[in-house]
Amino acid sequence: MICFGFSPDGITFIALLSGCSHAGLIDEGCRLFERMKIEYAVSPTVEHYVCLVDVLGRTGRIEEALEIVKNMHFKPTGSIWGSLLNSCRIHGLVPLGEAVASMFALINTGSGMPIRITKNLRVCLDCHSWVKIVSNVTGRVIVLRDTNRFHHFKDGMCSCKNYW
Repeated sequence: MICFGFSPDGITFIALLSGCSHAGLIDEGCRLFERMKIEYAVSPTVEHYVCLVDVLGRTGRIEEALEIVKNMHFKPTGSIWGSLLNSCRIHGLVPLGEAVASMFALINTGSGMPIRITKNLRVCLDCHSWVKIVSNVTGRVIVLRDTNRFHHFKDGMCSCKNYW
């Protein structure tokens, strides 16, 4: 493309980054993201960030992907949160996946609205503790349904009284 005098645009980079993600080419994907900004003066859009987060997440670098999300100049979209959740699932990081789900719910629901989370597994101690903290810090009611019961969290307390 370049040898024929054409410069890659934002859509070209989305295709390239997506290809890197699906092929597991993390280093190449990260290099392309930087080259896109520096060499080709293409400003990253939220779609480019989705691809970058997916590249990192698929290869297990989820903490790094979360840092990208925290530092980007866009509000995280459902695609970004979905990619992070799927990466947590693939790499067996259930407690981190619970945290990502909670953040997604907090961002995408109105202030004061209850949050509902459904798990197809029994809630673990880390997840239970995390949701208690989130309900306390945010002042939100969180209803978590696991395989055994409904947990109602309010002001850092759970209806199961920590016995589940």
